[in-house]
Amino acid sequence: MSPIMLKNITFTIIPLCNGRFDLFMKKNILLILFASITYANIYLFSLWPDGTFLLYFPMLLICTVPSSIIYLCTAFPLSIILNKKNKPFSLLDLVVYLIGSFLVLQLLDSTFFYRITHLNWDSFFNESGWVMFFIWIGAAVNFWLWNSIIILKPKSI
Repeated sequence: MSPIMLKNITFTIIPLCNGRFDLFMKKNILLILFASITYANIYLFSLWPDGTFLLYFPMLLICTVPSSIIYLCTAFPLSIILNKKNKPFSLLDLVVYLIGSFLVLQLLDSTFFYRITHLNWDSFFNESGWVMFFIWIGAAVNFWLWNSIIILKPKSI
């Protein structure tokens, strides 16, 4: 490919950074880092709401790594597609992130397939079901907020 062709591809893939790939990568690394750390806190809080867990900071580091991998593989490509509109705090984007978060969480949850095949819908509404609901909503809203603040940067911030 010629350099002109690469430049055109860069402009079409990276509309929010005026074609600068380094700025695009810095912003998205920050997005995934902040979203992963926040999500790890949400996850740990859902497991230990009283905050008495002694190994909180090592567990925070351990939980940040898989959450960053999941965000990198799922939410990051979705954000590239959705960010072409350049509208911070878009409710349509939030709905798309909620649907994506629900699908990813259900694919990662090993009991989901059992619940679907045996139609035991009571397991959705027990205590662990509410924790999963909290994690599902928290993951989507968390990424949506960080994406709107870091990547889309509203004019008031």
